[in-house]
Amino acid sequence: MREFQNSDVEQKFLSYPEPQRQKLLEIRELIFNVAENDNRIGILTETLKWGEPSYVTEQTISGSTVRLGLFPKNKIAILFHCKTTLVESFREIYGDKFEYSKNRAILLNSHDRYNKDILSHCIFMSLTYKLQKK
Repeated sequence: MREFQNSDVEQKFLSYPEPQRQKLLEIRELIFNVAENDNRIGILTETLKWGEPSYVTEQTISGSTVRLGLFPKNKIAILFHCKTTLVESFREIYGDKFEYSKNRAILLNSHDRYNKDILSHCIFMSLTYKLQKK
């Protein structure tokens, strides 16, 4: 497991129940891997926003924040800024590969198997969102 940048974020992860915690940690690792595979994204800042682990392209300002949490209380939520067209784009590209919450999130059950390549692409689209707008 990758070391936490922020002890508040680490404590938040420790507060999540199993098996959701393990799935959230897997997705956290996926977010960092996506960032490391594209120099335009740069080093992510890991922080809490709205009380949830958030991954910000503070160094390069290349994209939109990705947040992780539970929604309602038992589903894994990968949250995106609601003022972007990201979730709409995910629906257009990937259709029913995921469950979505309005224009805010991709939702997974903790026991769901998901396609890591597809989820990585969605994360990539968020972390490079501002680059695509130029």
